[in-house]
Amino acid sequence: MNAQSFTNQINAFIARVHSAVNIEQQTVSRIGLRFVNRVQQGFRNSRDPYGNTWSPITHRTGQPLIDTSRLRSSITFDVQGNDLKIGTPVHYARYHQLGTQHIKQRAFLPTRDLGLPAAWLADAVSEINEQIRRAMT
Repeated sequence: MNAQSFTNQINAFIARVHSAVNIEQQTVSRIGLRFVNRVQQGFRNSRDPYGNTWSPITHRTGQPLIDTSRLRSSITFDVQGNDLKIGTPVHYARYHQLGTQHIKQRAFLPTRDLGLPAAWLADAVSEINEQIRRAMT
């Protein structure tokens, strides 16, 4: 091989590494989908993102936060560049997430204080590792 051949190979490798390091918007979107699925799982299991069981309800039968399913079905995510936001436009969501004098706290999203739960972080790392694997092959 001549020097030019090695240069082309090295430049191709550097391009793959650069691609792997820059998180693609598709990867961030896949992470967002995983996070929404985690929230949905929390609703099904009546648990917060950290695995803590929600307080039972006393005013009706059924599971907490699942009366009309409006809140549960409203969870969405938004990606702008590498910025991922997960939330809901439902106005009363904050009262359940944070609790009030009359409403018990039943967090369904991670809190800033506690950060991303380990399982959620593992989901993100898995997606990023998959992007790196694809970029390097």
